[in-house]
Amino acid sequence: MNFPGYFRLFVCLFVLWFLVFENYFVCIFSLRHLRGEIENQKAHANRFQQQMKKLDEEIKQNNVLLRRTHLEQKTTKVTLLTPKISFSLSLTQACHEIRSF
Repeated sequence: MNFPGYFRLFVCLFVLWFLVFENYFVCIFSLRHLRGEIENQKAHANRFQQQMKKLDEEIKQNNVLLRRTHLEQKTTKVTLLTPKISFSLSLTQACHEIRSF
């Protein structure tokens, strides 16, 4: 079979066109896939940042509670020591008074 020249040219151009557009569609599909992956990564990064912000806030709250607890503990120690000191002074005074009789 002997095809005319223009038919062979048409077939070659068609094959070339097919190869070019096949690669074009593969590229478009790849780009869409990559865009989807980028959106997923952005969403993941946003969730991570929100979790980090929440953890930072919790750490700050815990530090405030820790400072408050330390202050209350010091206050409690001073309060507990004060009656002991006054009680020991009272006993010492009572002993002196008994000796003086």
